Amino acid sequence: MVAHGAFPGLWMGSGLSQGPTARQGTATWRRERHRCAPSGGRSFGRIPAREPRWTTRAPSCVIDRCRRDRNPPWRSPPMFSSIVLALALAPTPARAGNIPHADFELKLGQYSIATEDYRFPSGLRILFQEDHTQPIVSITNWIDRGSLYDGVNSKGESVEGLAHNIEHLAFRARHEGLPKNWDVIQQLGGILNASTSREWTNYMTVAPVDAAVPLLRIEALRLHDAVEGVTEEDVEAEKAITRNELRMGYEMGANGSPAFRTALLHIPKLLFPPDHPYQNSTIGSHETIANIDLESVHRYVEENYRPEYSTIAVVGDFDLSGGKGMAMIFEAFQDVEYLLMAPEDAEAYQKLTTLEEKQAFMQDVWLPKLRDYLEMTRTTPPEPRVDCDNRPEPPPLYNSETITVEGMVDAPTAIVAWSMPGGYCDDDPQKQILASMLGNSIMYTLDPDYDPFADNNDVEGVGCYADIDKQATMMVCAIEQGAASKLKAERLIDRAADAVYNVWAPVDPGTANWQMLNNSFAVARLSFMSDVLSQTDNVASLYGRSFFVSQHAHYTGSPNFFSDSINAFSTIELAPIQELARKYLRRDRMASMIIEPMDEEERERLEASASEADKDNPVADEHRAKEDASRQLFDTEALTPEAIKKVTVMPDVDEMRAFTLDNGLSVVIMDHGEAPLVKVGLQVKGDDATAPRYGLDSFAWALYSTGEETATDPTAQTLRVAGTAGYRDRNTLYASGSSGNLDALLEKIRWNVEDYDWQMAGKSQTIKKWASSARRDGEEPETWASRMSRERVLAGSPYGEWLSPQEYRDMDAWGLDDVKSWVFTKWQPANAYLVIVGNLDDVDAAEQQVHAYFDSWRYRGSGTPGAIEPPPPPAAQPDRQVLLFDKPIATQSKVQLACQLHKEGDEDVPTAMVIQKAMTFKAFERLREEKGLTYGAYAYPQLYDGDTAELFVASVIQNSGAAYGVQTMLDIVAEAAEGAWDEGFIRTNKWNVARTMVSTQQSGDQMLSTILRAGRDNLDYFRNFPDWLAAVDADDIAEAMSTCQGHEVVTVVGPVEEIAPQFDEAGIPYEVVDWKALQESLLTPKELKAWRKKLEEEAARDKSES
Repeated sequence: MVAHGAFPGLWMGSGLSQGPTARQGTATWRRERHRCAPSGGRSFGRIPAREPRWTTRAPSCVIDRCRRDRNPPWRSPPMFSSIVLALALAPTPARAGNIPHADFELKLGQYSIATEDYRFPSGLRILFQEDHTQPIVSITNWIDRGSLYDGVNSKGESVEGLAHNIEHLAFRARHEGLPKNWDVIQQLGGILNASTSREWTNYMTVAPVDAAVPLLRIEALRLHDAVEGVTEEDVEAEKAITRNELRMGYEMGANGSPAFRTALLHIPKLLFPPDHPYQNSTIGSHETIANIDLESVHRYVEENYRPEYSTIAVVGDFDLSGGKGMAMIFEAFQDVEYLLMAPEDAEAYQKLTTLEEKQAFMQDVWLPKLRDYLEMTRTTPPEPRVDCDNRPEPPPLYNSETITVEGMVDAPTAIVAWSMPGGYCDDDPQKQILASMLGNSIMYTLDPDYDPFADNNDVEGVGCYADIDKQATMMVCAIEQGAASKLKAERLIDRAADAVYNVWAPVDPGTANWQMLNNSFAVARLSFMSDVLSQTDNVASLYGRSFFVSQHAHYTGSPNFFSDSINAFSTIELAPIQELARKYLRRDRMASMIIEPMDEEERERLEASASEADKDNPVADEHRAKEDASRQLFDTEALTPEAIKKVTVMPDVDEMRAFTLDNGLSVVIMDHGEAPLVKVGLQVKGDDATAPRYGLDSFAWALYSTGEETATDPTAQTLRVAGTAGYRDRNTLYASGSSGNLDALLEKIRWNVEDYDWQMAGKSQTIKKWASSARRDGEEPETWASRMSRERVLAGSPYGEWLSPQEYRDMDAWGLDDVKSWVFTKWQPANAYLVIVGNLDDVDAAEQQVHAYFDSWRYRGSGTPGAIEPPPPPAAQPDRQVLLFDKPIATQSKVQLACQLHKEGDEDVPTAMVIQKAMTFKAFERLREEKGLTYGAYAYPQLYDGDTAELFVASVIQNSGAAYGVQTMLDIVAEAAEGAWDEGFIRTNKWNVARTMVSTQQSGDQMLSTILRAGRDNLDYFRNFPDWLAAVDADDIAEAMSTCQGHEVVTVVGPVEEIAPQFDEAGIPYEVVDWKALQESLLTPKELKAWRKKLEEEAARDKSES
């Protein structure tokens, strides 16, 4: 669950779950229509607050939305328009070889999203959208109340953080004699999350579609009583968990951007006066969290979890014809129908005592009123919740002083910020694009020669973000000082202000600044459009279609998020953005602060604050209020192998076209999805561990580029609004775009395995950068914990190796022949797997295109073509060891257990998945729910090519519980290895694995990844998986864990002075690793001298400050 501060990376890990360009002239992209269900919507073109995007070049687009089936007396503004393409289509360059040249004009077909929109007299709004890609449902409940309404407890003490705490507690609620909501959702096969901001709270679930009504009922009961069954002990447990979320996200910087998180706590106090509502913190402080009690929880829920503040979006594989949407609502709201009624009717209804009286009231009074009300909503557009014509101007800057605080940053970081008018209005896209342009301008001004691998940059990074909410917007930028920079943070702030001027100052066309501005604008616009378009295909994500539809409809009134957004971005111009910057981003309105790296004294102060807050509210040894005897939603006896096979949804192999070209390339084509999009992936085997020399894969990857033939084609840029057009990593070439442009995407990929540009001239500089980066990484204890875990768990396997700075320098002896030999061995047809997934009208035509582009691909090496084979698994396992790495400033300890997982072929993959699900449940239950020691704990397997596999159990735990956390992880491993899990528990986790499989293969990207992950010529994996999963038993689990128990390598990064005595008391043997000595052993004499000087300066500074 999330304390959302609306900064990059601030959607904290829940601990719970887990733009089109046109053809030259015009292009009709898609339709977003309203069924003639109860309500309409007006297009407002307002875009909800979003996180920053790093972007690409942007032409314009056109989009249309059809009218409602009935024509109401009010009309939406026309959505049909023709917009001239912003990019001129240049002549095509000459082509080499026999690779066909594709037509790069965008061909994006129409696409309709049908929305049924129900508005009820209570103010509750429920929207439905159909998507038949996979049998799943996604539900988001958007509640228009957040931390602004935290208030005080009965003693008058601040309970800042209350809304966020209730968001956690809502998953502990028990309704109708069932297990708590958390368990119900998970056993229904759901994934879940929630988030809280100043102005809102939302709840998100994705599950198989047969859970649609039960999940919608959970949302109904959430509005009835969000914390039913929650006890004072539950409140205490979640307070402890929230404090660990505070430690992890804001003090440790272990989740998201530590600079932005720290800024979140201070910038509002600089921008706004003391009485401004944005002065409060969503997550609260250790002191205010301690003031939360059950009485405050009930008060908040009663006042704020109300139907008039709620909009629910439901997207899934259901049929809405014939009023089926309304039928789902009435089934979900049975016995709590009053939530749909006007206040006076709800009051009268709740006073009735007998079933007969209630039925008579429903039939004679309320249903006739409801019919009239729904008829009225057919012709009346919904009112937006934000009056954009009368928004208040932001107040003047409250505090112009530059403050200095400490945070978990690696280097001094400058923060600059401005306030702007609130959001959900027509200028939201301008703010979002302005944030991207501002970041580019600051980086360009401060460090035009920035090199991410160099040691002498003036800045290490710049990020800007528009935090858009109802009452105000905060534009915030973070600038990290370079390690060797002569520009101190104060100077960075001053120069950042100059960079802002460059965004809006008049410039002459053709100058460097003019080109930078226009390119930055075009890149940002295209990226936002592309991002919105990609969401049309995304139902199974928690932050997918239902999320954006509910947010947009809630604030703007319009249910047409996609049409509104695409049209807003496609018609935006640079001048209004510059005017917005000119008006609000001025020096006299700029707040500023400096974040210095945290020292040990600050860590001790934070821990003392947390301890003082706990003094009057001691954490109980066991947080659970009661033994959860009724945890099971289903009778485990009913979870038979046949039942598990029945609910396991896998990609339908019969819907795939699989074939192999004469050159050995394995191909799969699958018609999948409803949006007019297609995804293409070309995957090969091979990495540093399978190369002739360890590290050669990385070496080669850095010293060649590909695909220049299409990269230099200006017309190819027009495709990017419908997708990424082209992207590669070390093992996959990826392209996405319009289904009509499959030929262009195949051409992009084909040239990436044909057109090589060897860049050996940069070899020495690249090696130097790598060695420098490896040295800098070694200055952190987390790096050494990771290195030592890997090399000890996988001793003797190349998967356990890592490269020292000297080993990087030794690469200087490697030459072009080494690079070519490996690249041609890796990127050859017999080692490759091409997968095409998307809305394909003609699979035969797609197959012909594959032949046209890839039949000519040939192995260019000197050996025998064929697939690269993985190395064998390690021959032995290490003895158990616990390694402590000192990090004195840490307010939490990072604990990780790693071990080998026994694996013999793909049939053992389901066993690993059941172990992951079961061990995550155990770790989460014991460390979070029972003890409140952590925000989250997880188990996860790492399955390498071949039969090498690792198992990890990890958590970030408050320092006082480090040893307990380690012992708990060891206990869980022992229970699995010794067969201590009963059959019912194993069946439950097999059921949970089976039910969640479908949510990983809904979107085109998900399905592509699923098929690629299985590997070439391995479609039988999908056929056999349900049988393998159904057959998993305690013996299989014990066999998989046989290489783990007694062979665990546990690493703990934290303040050794505080955590080591815990291990002594618990009797857990451990070794304190002198990681600084290890680091020094890898340094050259010159580097060693600089390193020791740095340590001396840090020690002197800490002594001076203390």
